[in-house]
Amino acid sequence: MALTSGDIAARVDLIERLKSEMGKLDERFEHQLKALGLTEKELKNLNIAKLSPELKRIKKQNELAARKAGDERLREAKAKSSQDKTTPMPATTRRGAISA
Repeated sequence: MALTSGDIAARVDLIERLKSEMGKLDERFEHQLKALGLTEKELKNLNIAKLSPELKRIKKQNELAARKAGDERLREAKAKSSQDKTTPMPATTRRGAISA
C-alpha cells in the first residue's frame, strides 16, 4: 500500500502533536524533580525497597493511572488511525443484480 500525501501529512501532524506532548511531560517531570529536591541521577539510584509503605502505595497508584492514561491514548490513536484508513464502499449494486 502506497502512502498518499494525505497519509504523510496526517503522520507528520501526529508526530508534531506527540513532540508537543513530550515537551509538556518533560517540563512536568523537571518541575516534580525540583519539588522533590532530586536530580535524575539520584532518582535512578533511588532504592524503592527503602520507601515507606505510604510512598509505595502512592507510587503504585501513579503507575496504574499512567498506564490507564497511556492505554486510553493508544485506543484513541488506533481508532483514529482505523477511521482514516477506511473508505466507505459505494452504495451501488452489482450490474445485473436485483436489490431487495
